[in-house]
Amino acid sequence: MTRGMWVVLGLLLVSNAAWFVHAQGETPAADPDAAALTERVAQLEAQLAEARAAREEGPELASSQARPVQAKPGRKVRTVESSGDPKPTAAADAKRRVESMKADVLQIEDPGRREAGLVAIGRAIADRDPALAAAALRSLHGLRDATYDKSRFRRAVRARLDDADTGVRAAAAYALLQVEAEDGDLERVLDIVEAHPEDTGQLIVAAWLSKNRVEGRLADLYVKALGAADERHGKGISNQLRGMWVAQEVEDAVLGVFAKRSSDSLWWHILGQIRPTRPARVRVIFEALAKDDSGPPQLLNRALAAHNLEPEAALLAADLAAEGLPSAPNHLARELMLQVLREHGGPRHVAALEAYAANDMVAEALRKEAAQVAEAAARRR
Repeated sequence: MTRGMWVVLGLLLVSNAAWFVHAQGETPAADPDAAALTERVAQLEAQLAEARAAREEGPELASSQARPVQAKPGRKVRTVESSGDPKPTAAADAKRRVESMKADVLQIEDPGRREAGLVAIGRAIADRDPALAAAALRSLHGLRDATYDKSRFRRAVRARLDDADTGVRAAAAYALLQVEAEDGDLERVLDIVEAHPEDTGQLIVAAWLSKNRVEGRLADLYVKALGAADERHGKGISNQLRGMWVAQEVEDAVLGVFAKRSSDSLWWHILGQIRPTRPARVRVIFEALAKDDSGPPQLLNRALAAHNLEPEAALLAADLAAEGLPSAPNHLARELMLQVLREHGGPRHVAALEAYAANDMVAEALRKEAAQVAEAAARRR
């Protein structure tokens, strides 16, 4: 039991004794025993108050060695009042204020209320408070379906692109996608990324403004960012490139980060969706297909599709598929290799396919499929 608990227990016992004396009709002040009990009650009350105060003042004081406490009539015990609700952070308060403005814009009953909401958001975008400005800039995405002149915020958004606050810069870059586009937007974002190399999240905004093509100056910035990043950060930057057409130097930079990987799961999505597929990535893909893992065949097959492979890469993929087919570790890998040979195989691959089709240890369905692919490859010139 804690010291406070012992004090409470003693107080209860002594109080009960004092009450018993009083109940017998005796006057406590005239009885030495009753007077002693009363004094002891006062001492115990003082010790209980001390224990409570120590507990409120902090764990170190509450656990320290207790010292005898004399009764101090009239002593006040410090109490701590709490509303139970912590003060909202600046970001939370800003979000709440902007949500109210946003609700005014999204309602469809009162045009005047909508206009007032738009005016308020415009002022918030220009506000000196970074939390409020960032919240207002982020709100534009949620207003994309509302009917209003999207160009009204262009000037305010562009003015925050090179803000001193990192969060405002990021929010402004994404908000630029929600206003009417103009020539020079891409170059403006690229200028900001060059001035603030840590703003790698804005690279994807530039890629979207570039119609999902990463080349030229944008490619140079991606290569620089990937070269300076560790594996975790580099994987995040590479993940931006899924579905993008990228220049060869960017693909090579992605493969450089991939070589330092600590895990593979997200990487199969990344390497499967960057376009186009060049020889270096084909080699990486077939190294992955040689392992008994169902992930690579399912997620990397898009990179080996005919419309994604460059001509030189397509021929290499067919060569590696013919070479790897006999030792493919699972059904998914075998099916993918046969698919590559069906689309890109030629006369040089017929012998390997026919040998596979003639192998009695291969399942009948696969032997039949390999024979059909061999016939198609033989006809291809």
